[in-house]
Amino acid sequence: MLEVAILAGGEGKRLRNSYKPLLRICGKPILMNLIEKLEKLEPSIIIVVHTEEQENKLKVELEAMKQRTNIRIIRDVINSQASLIGLYTALTSSTGDTVIVIPSDTPFLEASSLLRLKAKIQDFDAAIPIWPSGYIEPLIAIYRVVPTLEAVKESLSKNMLQISSTLKRLRINYVPVDQVFSRPEIETFNINTYEDMERAEKICREKYAINE
Repeated sequence: MLEVAILAGGEGKRLRNSYKPLLRICGKPILMNLIEKLEKLEPSIIIVVHTEEQENKLKVELEAMKQRTNIRIIRDVINSQASLIGLYTALTSSTGDTVIVIPSDTPFLEASSLLRLKAKIQDFDAAIPIWPSGYIEPLIAIYRVVPTLEAVKESLSKNMLQISSTLKRLRINYVPVDQVFSRPEIETFNINTYEDMERAEKICREKYAINE
């Protein structure tokens, strides 16, 4: 079974501490947009949160959605807010050999892109999209659970919370973004500010459809 971990533990500081997964883009909460597209793949979904308040908010939303997908909400196992902690929680909660990690604030990410990414892991420990500039997308990536968990534990033991510290310990297939995403700049666009929300609504108006 395809397993997807949605990292949803951020604070949304530049959005007056709004909880980003529940921000409405194109008429729906971002999380709902993501889950509706993921349902086409019939995956197992882990939603990683940081606080009990976030967990409770998501439970209410999921109940309202009457979602059909297999979803678990997991709180960070370490009380430190960092992307690496979210990844660690996802890995320790995974029940499969690999887990796809995505952020909770990318409303235009397509399920078909995740399937293409999955095909790229091959015999590597991870497959991560890379831009022509060399910039990588480690939070829209697929990781092999056992070696990545070992690498994360090594980083945490040295109090190194940057994801880059873990990536150095893995065999990674860096995949050009145009081999993963149909529209790289749109699909990787994430919401951090009110200006980003305005741009997202403009994308909706320009008929970049949320649904495939």
